Amino acid sequence: MVKQGYEYLPIPGPYMLLNSRSGTALDLSGADRQTVIGYPAHGGENQQWEFILSGNGYAIRSVWLSDKYDCGLYLTVQALQDHAPVIATPFPVSWDVRPVDEGTIQ
Repeated sequence: MVKQGYEYLPIPGPYMLLNSRSGTALDLSGADRQTVIGYPAHGGENQQWEFILSGNGYAIRSVWLSDKYDCGLYLTVQALQDHAPVIATPFPVSWDVRPVDEGTIQ
């Protein structure tokens, strides 16, 4: 992340998003191209994500299959309720991304 004024901006390029508790990577399932799971990190394209400036936040797009779909597949929540799963859809949403420390965001 790069500090610009008071904001931290992701450096362009793919990121692997890791769960700080389990160590698993955010993984777009090849079975249905919608389910997002925690899976042991292997660095494949289905575990790589790009941050795209969107309003006051960032849309998070999968690197995998982005060239196949004109708009790519973006992280979103399945429903507006507590504990709803995160899924991938062609419809981007804006996430509030904040740095916690060097190399860690929430």
